[in-house]
Amino acid sequence: MSEHEGNFNFSACFNKIALLEKRKKEIISLTETLIEGISKCNYELYSQLCDRNMTCFEPESNGNLISGLQFHKFYFDNLWGKLSAKCNTTIVNPVVHLLGEDSACIAYIRLLQILDKEESPQTMQWEETRIWTRKNNKWQCVHMHRSKASDIKYNINVLDVSTSDFLLLIQTRSLFFF
Repeated sequence: MSEHEGNFNFSACFNKIALLEKRKKEIISLTETLIEGISKCNYELYSQLCDRNMTCFEPESNGNLISGLQFHKFYFDNLWGKLSAKCNTTIVNPVVHLLGEDSACIAYIRLLQILDKEESPQTMQWEETRIWTRKNNKWQCVHMHRSKASDIKYNINVLDVSTSDFLLLIQTRSLFFF
């Protein structure tokens, strides 16, 4: 046994892993709470969990970078209240990247189920990413990016090309879905 092998502290290593997993679960829980606040049209909760200078890209901004919460408040005041009684939101496959002690990134699919005017159920899907930072022991969302999930569904197995032809198509980006 070498001199360094006996000095490894398994307990400290497992404790660090447990701490990191706990922080990831905390970020998922915060995100679920934030999304629930949106679904229930709770602007007070939303504004507590978001930095007042939060930035975002989302379909409603038409490709513009939005800064601050006023843009979002418009939707709370004029849209979400009408939908909140008839909607359900689910976060699917969340992945958390810890960026340091006080910052994290979460990416996930967000499903929104609503009843339309005819009371028929509809489901919408978005791809979302949120950046969280902790200041004064309080986590806040400082950036989010939301994109409409692609409606394109494709199956590589149905393409009648060889593997080398397929790789060439990918490299030249001549397939419409890349």
